Amino acid sequence: MPEMKVNLVTPEKSLFDGQASFLVVPAAEGEIGFLYSHAPIMSSLGKGEVRIEQGEDKQVVRYAVSGGFIGGDGHRVIILATRGECLRDRDPVSVKARITELQGVLKAKAEDTADRGYLEDELAWMQLLEKLL
Repeated sequence: MPEMKVNLVTPEKSLFDGQASFLVVPAAEGEIGFLYSHAPIMSSLGKGEVRIEQGEDKQVVRYAVSGGFIGGDGHRVIILATRGECLRDRDPVSVKARITELQGVLKAKAEDTADRGYLEDELAWMQLLEKLL
């Protein structure tokens, strides 16, 4: 089966740069699946799971992403994610502990503080990771 070139990058680093036989991304309006020779497309990226299938053994690598853009022409797909990370690098126990910690900090900060928005975003990210793990 022919493969397409896939790049998944965040502002901090490149998460994936390689070939894929199949790709699924969480677009703003729902999931989009890509095969080689997919019609050209550009869309905003939602939050959820990117699944990249590789090789003849169809090994799947999973990433969590939140926000950004995706574009592809059938031979190459570029995913520019605002935030993302490989799910195999995360431990469900540490994610749950971080959620509990953030909930406690937010509860203690009843009023609006300068870092409340950051804390709420971090909590939403951790909850997404927990859901995907």
